[in-house]
Amino acid sequence: MRILIIGSSKRVGLTQQFVITALVMRNLGVDAIVMSPPRSQSKGLLKLLFDHGIELVIYEKLDSLRIGDVLASNFLLNRILKDINPNVILAEGINQLSKVILFKKLNSRVKRISVAGSLPSRNLKTYLAILDKVADYTIALCLYTKRALIRAGFNPDKIIVTPLFSPYLPLFDRWKTRQVELEKYGLCDVRKPVIFYAAYHYPWKGFEYYLLAARIVLQKYDATFVVGGTGPMMPYLKKLVDKLGISKNVVFTGFIPLHDLYAILYQVVDIAVSTSLREQFPSYILEVMAAGKPIVATNVAGVPEQVFDGFNGFLVESKDYKSAAEKISKLIEDAHLRKRMGLNGRKITERIYNRRRATMLLLEKLGESP
Repeated sequence: MRILIIGSSKRVGLTQQFVITALVMRNLGVDAIVMSPPRSQSKGLLKLLFDHGIELVIYEKLDSLRIGDVLASNFLLNRILKDINPNVILAEGINQLSKVILFKKLNSRVKRISVAGSLPSRNLKTYLAILDKVADYTIALCLYTKRALIRAGFNPDKIIVTPLFSPYLPLFDRWKTRQVELEKYGLCDVRKPVIFYAAYHYPWKGFEYYLLAARIVLQKYDATFVVGGTGPMMPYLKKLVDKLGISKNVVFTGFIPLHDLYAILYQVVDIAVSTSLREQFPSYILEVMAAGKPIVATNVAGVPEQVFDGFNGFLVESKDYKSAAEKISKLIEDAHLRKRMGLNGRKITERIYNRRRATMLLLEKLGESP
């Protein structure tokens, strides 16, 4: 079996989730190839591919939605696909799969699979109508996403539920103990405990509620609140920190590569938080669990399928920063509770939400069990 994985996103040429999936498939004996546009290739991810003998095909027009580029793609990409000759094409959303329609017509045996990692908030039915045309199957990362797809009229027979973007624990455990330059992220000699939230700084990630909760907690405890990642909201968040008077206890790390994120979660973080206003099935929360840390998260979308309130963390309602502060404070006060919840989270990733298990489930659904 040969699977072509199209690893692409708006911000980087090579997405980490698809590279790791290719690695897992190769370790399961599947011939996986990764295709990506040339922009912003991560050295760490490239090294993963090369170290495991996974072929990388660079295709320049892969992300472009310009009509001319799309039409050219149907011709040029078809020539590349003839050489690769995959049985399965796996990509996120419809942008890339829409460009392989010609190859599908010429090679009816190939299965096209889309990962519904996120769904548009507007024009959902139009999006799903196009998805139904370009994909033979779509992967819902959780039951919440499956229900959302079905409610919007998507064919349930074309939905495969598997948490494909769960942590790959052998890789996670190898990277979590690596030496990381904490100075680069402003995390040297930080006040303990360390509370952590990392995501791309979009408005719906709810970082302002995280910082409002931080102000309440810091009135009682001397702790460090870490704002991980980068994005268009960062200038606003820095001004908010100054306005709240908590700048001495808040660290902005900037972008954290995956290999450093794993190490920071495991070595530095005491309590993790997610105050996102909307999600599907966030990999970040599963990575926190793999690191054995407790999580305080908003009760949105597929998050309750990850966080079991009182077991591996706490759930709070969206925008309820006072409840988030209360739960963070409870974890600060009780080291035994932090440890117990962290261990429970790790067990969940070992038994349920891990990349090997999720990938094997996908292959079984495709009738290609390794």
